[in-house]
Amino acid sequence: MSITLAMDPDMIREARMYAAANGTTMSRMIREYFASLLRTPAPARTESRGARFRALVEETAIRSPRGWKFSRDEANARR
Repeated sequence: MSITLAMDPDMIREARMYAAANGTTMSRMIREYFASLLRTPAPARTESRGARFRALVEETAIRSPRGWKFSRDEANARR
């Protein structure tokens, strides 16, 4: 089975050069990357993403004013 990925042409060029320099192909690199992701049990992947998100939130220290509620109109506003 094959899939199509949309990637920036510069990224494709650099990835091909990297693959060639390391004696492999882009397809093999992508297969190995997904295989490594899937070897990690699903709950661990989810917990890891959640932990990274919480850490990012804490690092940015962005806080909403007390009582502020996010509204649909604000979410869809074009500026």
